[in-house]
Amino acid sequence: MGSRRRVAMVAFGLWLTGISQAGCGGQPLMVKEPKELLRLSVSGLAGIDVYRFSGESGVKDGGSMKEVVRFGGQVEHHDQIRLEAASARQIEQYAVRDPMAYLKQVQAEAQRTELEQVESNTRSTVLLIHADPELARNRWVRTLSAKWEDTGQFGAKKLDKNQVSHSLPGKKDVEIRASRNLLEEMVQSLSVDTTYRLVIDRKKLLPGKLTENTVLHYKRAGRPYSESRQLTLEIKPDLRS
Repeated sequence: MGSRRRVAMVAFGLWLTGISQAGCGGQPLMVKEPKELLRLSVSGLAGIDVYRFSGESGVKDGGSMKEVVRFGGQVEHHDQIRLEAASARQIEQYAVRDPMAYLKQVQAEAQRTELEQVESNTRSTVLLIHADPELARNRWVRTLSAKWEDTGQFGAKKLDKNQVSHSLPGKKDVEIRASRNLLEEMVQSLSVDTTYRLVIDRKKLLPGKLTENTVLHYKRAGRPYSESRQLTLEIKPDLRS
């Protein structure tokens, strides 16, 4: 009887020690599922009053990037956004205008969320998020269509300015129609592979850095093409506010 009581007391003591160590180390008492960590980090950012963000996007060409678009800004009072970028056209297509909306997009597209144990440490947790291919495709169809509308209008204005009296009639319409046909072929044949790599502050449960890697597969003039794009977003909360 006495030995059973001693064993029970030792087990209870070890349980209390475990709780104490977990609390002192700043670690959560319960291990969260990767999907839940993603949800908590998005909710955590929603509770931050002021934070800055910056990033860039572009086409991956081997070990370098081309067609780079840089963006950044500051969020105040949760939803008041002040943007800092080269042009509205760049922001609209390949940049992040609203970090909160972008993170919610990542959360909505997430088909599978995994914990990257090798890259995680005592300070940060790294998640690898696989986007639903159809949801990612729908987003890129909207992005590419918006880009065509923008560049198409710009090209039409340029042709109007450059046209002279002896120019062939309908040249503008022919070029716009050819461009539209290429876009339609691209969109109809488009498939998209997207993954997100999200670094979360382990103690504050806030998103720190998010990297989107996307490969677009499509046809252009009957020939297959692949295009790799990358977007990085860094978020720096102002916890003094």
